[in-house]
Formats: sequence, C-alpha cells, structure tokens
Amino acid sequence: MLNDVGFGAFPVPDVMAGKYGKLLMNLSNMLNAALGPETDSGELKSRLKSEAVAIYAAAGITWRDVSSKDPRRQSLMKIVEVDGADKGMASTTQSLARCQSLETDYLNGEIVLLARLLGQTAPLNEALCRLAADFALQGAAPGQMSVQGLTRLLDDAAAKAVQSG
Repeated sequence: MLNDVGFGAFPVPDVMAGKYGKLLMNLSNMLNAALGPETDSGELKSRLKSEAVAIYAAAGITWRDVSSKDPRRQSLMKIVEVDGADKGMASTTQSLARCQSLETDYLNGEIVLLARLLGQTAPLNEALCRLAADFALQGAAPGQMSVQGLTRLLDDAAAKAVQSG
C-alpha cells in the first residue's frame, strides 16, 4: 500500500534488528557535529561502532546492516544535488547549528545505558554524550574540534575506563 503511493516500504520479520542497525549508523552524528560535516571521521566512527557491537553481543542483541550497502536502501534512497541548496547536514549538526537540544543522549546514550544495565561501560559513547552536553551549554557551532582533539578525548576516556575497570 505504501509503495503504491510512492513510499518505499518493505516488511521484515525482525524490525528490531534493523532499528539496532540504524542506531549503529547514527552513533557518529556527534562526531560530524563536532568536526564539521565534511571531515573524515572514519576511524573514530569505527571505534564507536565496535564498542556498540560488543555491547550488543553481550546483551544478545542481533542487528542488521541498514547502511548504504543494503540493496533495499540502494534501490529506494537516491541522494542527488539540488541546484541552489547546500548539501544536507546530519540531524545532530543541524540541531547544534540551530542551538536546539541534541539527540546524542538517545543515540550514544542508549549504548551507555545498555552497557550499564549489563554491568559494563561504553566510554567512547559516554564521552560523546558529555561532549554534546558541553557543546549545547556553550552554544558551540558545528566543526569546533579537530580530528586530533576528538581522538585524544576518546583515547583519554578509554584509558580512564581501563584504569577504573
């Protein structure tokens, strides 16, 4: 029915696996906001995702890759240039630019909460939650950090977690 009116829809037997996959994709939203939307944060994204996947495994949570590699997404989602319009920014970057509340507590914070419920920690995702709160309190504009500065912040958070572990 949705397909008939132009909405791409495909039922799946385990919708939560897709939702957990989408959460993994969105963990890097604060990275993009802190670094700026055009900055390559590939290694940092990978570290955040690895931390979350380990927490998922400990919780027995299955997830499905719903990134651009998913053939269904490729067939339904087309990103094109629009004359006269800037390239879109991720939602957290948009919220930061507009001085609105940030969604980081609902994204990275979900991984932190899940880790705590398991008696574990998620120091990288927790560090991004703190960073988002600091940015929001300061009214910081997107792109205020360097990759080196953010890497140092995450390295320090991981080291402290090991020390207190």
